[in-house]
Amino acid sequence: MLFRSVTERHDTWWFCRVDDTELSHYQLTTGTTASWKAELSTHLRDDQTPAAAIVRAAHQVLVTNAYDLPHLRTWHRDHALLIGDAAHAASPATGQGASLALEDAIIAAKALRDSPDPKSAFVIYERLRRNRVQANIDHSAHMSARHRLKWPQLLPARQRITNMNDAIHTQLQWHIPLA
Repeated sequence: MLFRSVTERHDTWWFCRVDDTELSHYQLTTGTTASWKAELSTHLRDDQTPAAAIVRAAHQVLVTNAYDLPHLRTWHRDHALLIGDAAHAASPATGQGASLALEDAIIAAKALRDSPDPKSAFVIYERLRRNRVQANIDHSAHMSARHRLKWPQLLPARQRITNMNDAIHTQLQWHIPLA
């Protein structure tokens, strides 16, 4: 479930996976801020973070089902290129969606700059981005299912992300060609 809490002075977006049960259309359309706050307060009863205070202060709570979307076979066709969540949506567990979209934009721009035509630029972009974003999708899915997994099971996806950090820093440097 994805929550949006609106207080008098702040608009706070945050994510909380309450359980593995997908909410029905009826639950999503009939739930009220009061009922969601009551349910969340139960889940956050022993939580020591600011989450419980955010829930109590909310004037509005939006709830929806969150999903990791299946792997897309291709991210481009002709002169169209998908970036960000359009190409590689994950549940918001890692908090990396906007960062990955910005990285995508830079790598796409550099690929277009350094390539003779859009088709070859899109092939380079996809080759450079696919492993990094798939590692994030995998890690996000594992984090969302953490209650079923033990910490050592999370390490492969997390290690893949860590191993890619040096490469992405180089790829994001505008003055360094991609190829």
